Amino acid sequence: MFKNNENGQFGHKLHNFSRAIDSFFSGNNLKDFFQADAAHVIPAANIWEENNNLYIALAAAGLQKEDFKISLERDLLTISTEKQPEKANEKVKFYRKEFNFNFFQRSFRLDLKEFDPQQISARYENGVLTLTIPQRIEKAPDSFKINVQ
Repeated sequence: MFKNNENGQFGHKLHNFSRAIDSFFSGNNLKDFFQADAAHVIPAANIWEENNNLYIALAAAGLQKEDFKISLERDLLTISTEKQPEKANEKVKFYRKEFNFNFFQRSFRLDLKEFDPQQISARYENGVLTLTIPQRIEKAPDSFKINVQ
């Protein structure tokens, strides 16, 4: 159906394309392609409000609770982890490795007028890190003294 033109250019381009495909699927190119985005995995987050609390849940399987670092600087809540990669077993050949978090960082703005940062708690269970951030409860005192000026 396809014929080379008089210069044979179509056949030459098709041959180069075929060679590029063969080259891609040989050697380390395939491994590099499938692992290229693995280092940039950022855990998905769910955020919701319920019972006067704000919740942030991160799907981060394969970690230990000690791997997480949670900090608050001004109004920026940052959740991160930095873990040394496990030594690869030379007998195992991975084609895609997406859930191995060596490093990630997620940051969220927190309204400090509405939420109490000193009451933040975190729990890691079944591969999900959940932060509970209570709303500020400004309770008026039952009685107070009014000074006359």
